[in-house]
Amino acid sequence: MGELIFAVIILISAVIGFIGLGYMVFSPPTAPKVFLIAGIVAMIGFFGYGVSRVRAERRAQSSSNPGERKS
Repeated sequence: MGELIFAVIILISAVIGFIGLGYMVFSPPTAPKVFLIAGIVAMIGFFGYGVSRVRAERRAQSSSNPGERKS
């Protein structure tokens, strides 16, 4: 359940970040930097979420095959 909430928060902040990035590109330099910061934080969070999922999957596979050697 917590994983789903985390994914939704990342998705919302990524959408805000992409909207803000487009706003900053096509508007004067007085555009608020909050949108760009939210987008960067969302991208970092999404990358971290993906890495943690891959590690959890590898851990699950290695524990399901105890006779297999780890590389």
